[in-house]
Amino acid sequence: RSRLGLELDAVVEAGGSRTIGADRQALDAIGSTEPGPVVVLTPAWEPPLLELLDFLGELRRRVGSEHSIVVAPIADGARTVTDVEHETWARAVGRLRDPKLYVEAGA
Repeated sequence: RSRLGLELDAVVEAGGSRTIGADRQALDAIGSTEPGPVVVLTPAWEPPLLELLDFLGELRRRVGSEHSIVVAPIADGARTVTDVEHETWARAVGRLRDPKLYVEAGA
């Protein structure tokens, strides 16, 4: 909230050990909320796999082109996100060529 200046309207879980069907339900839930910026939290130490990039593409289709999608890699424990982690995520997200999809380093 303090880093991005956003208030949360809803929290929806996706990815992890969940199924593709559960991820589709998460996308449906996000798509049915009041339009606004979407923040995607992800472990910073995990690589940005194609499945997540596909998820972000589908998320874009659901929320429309006018809303920002922020990918926020989050560090584990007391450490912060490293420059390498941030750069890795920024390069992967940049390949999607979406001007309103960007990476914000998490704490």
